[in-house]
Amino acid sequence: MQPTHVAKFDASLRGHSLPPEWRGANSDEDAVYARQLVEHTMTPYWARRQMRFSGAMFASYWRDYEALILEHAGRRSGIIAWQTDEVYANLRELHLDEQVRGQGRGAAILNAWLSFSRSVGARRARLRVFAENPARHLYQRAGFDVTGSDARVQGLLTMERRL
Repeated sequence: MQPTHVAKFDASLRGHSLPPEWRGANSDEDAVYARQLVEHTMTPYWARRQMRFSGAMFASYWRDYEALILEHAGRRSGIIAWQTDEVYANLRELHLDEQVRGQGRGAAILNAWLSFSRSVGARRARLRVFAENPARHLYQRAGFDVTGSDARVQGLLTMERRL
């Protein structure tokens, strides 16, 4: 899997600060880690809806994302991935390993990402989250509001906020 998104992100990051434990997702090993983390985190939500993880689909999307890896105590412990256009910063993935949840890391990277997205010209941030996912509360505390739902996937909400 080619991490083609890294050069784009690294170039756009100049002059911006993110938490020091975050770095570009710049290796095949990072892509494998991201795939495994997303599969592990999301499988319970998909299983409730008779959906299954597709590694091939994830790989095709991952190539188009800008992404960062969180490291803690010298090992990978989370990811954030997004796409930005002239209006929207679209958060595609934000996942933390279970051992680093509940320490404010999710809020810190989300807030840094929102600030970064604003600084590169996005006017709104958007994401999709399952209604029962506890991360929904993180997004609400960060100012996201539910703006719609997916008619094809029960409980999949779209949330947005102004930057």
